[in-house]
Amino acid sequence: DPPRFAVPAGWPEGPVLTFAAEMCQAHLDLAALAGLSGYDGLATSLTGQAFHYLEDVGNPIHTVQVGLYDFFKDAFFQRLGISLMTGGGQFGELPTLGSIGIGILSNHHTISEQLTEKKMLGGEQRLLTAMTTDDAGFLAQLPNDSVGEFGISATRALIKASAPDGGPMYAATRAITDERYRKWKVSFDDKNDDPEAALRKGATEAEMEAFWALQVRSLGRAGTAVRRVWALQEAFVNDAKTTPEATLAAKHLVLER
Repeated sequence: DPPRFAVPAGWPEGPVLTFAAEMCQAHLDLAALAGLSGYDGLATSLTGQAFHYLEDVGNPIHTVQVGLYDFFKDAFFQRLGISLMTGGGQFGELPTLGSIGIGILSNHHTISEQLTEKKMLGGEQRLLTAMTTDDAGFLAQLPNDSVGEFGISATRALIKASAPDGGPMYAATRAITDERYRKWKVSFDDKNDDPEAALRKGATEAEMEAFWALQVRSLGRAGTAVRRVWALQEAFVNDAKTTPEATLAAKHLVLER
């Protein structure tokens, strides 16, 4: 199951812990306290920080640990070849399977993001439209109560909706990316390399469309989640400002949380 595909490398055995939902809520709570205390600029800044965590899980590849078995196959065969050429590491460096796999995954992760960023900054209309148009189906899954922990609820709802697209997103990226980025010691430099130059020359129109369809869907969900959370945050603060008693009660609610 791609959303649960994880390998414990670099941390003790146990559950893989992530805190995007909690960090989103914590920053919304700090923003609410700032807004209720008259520090509107600080409140806006903190709300933006909350959105960082919410938007981050709108990218499906941020909601899976590995997401694609093909990356492990790529790494396995790479290591097998290197092992044969170095006599099992006796006559040269033999990298671990994990290090090769992480390199391959990182290349595709970065290329996916950089290619999408380039197109958005270039004014790709369907990406911009997706980000500003509500996804009606996903909207129905989001919280509608401005008093509760709507930051946590919205972030977890977005994770749940995004995770099934994590594996397909990596698969779609792998299909359009040049094979050299599946090689050991070949890295995509996100500061200097052009993501379009990293694409496979034989990539078909259907393969490109599969990649962009997933990006459009992801941006639609992310934009929908941000607008809903923003509306709930505004409602919570504005409702609490009606009387001094309401303001104090709202502050106590947030501080208890």
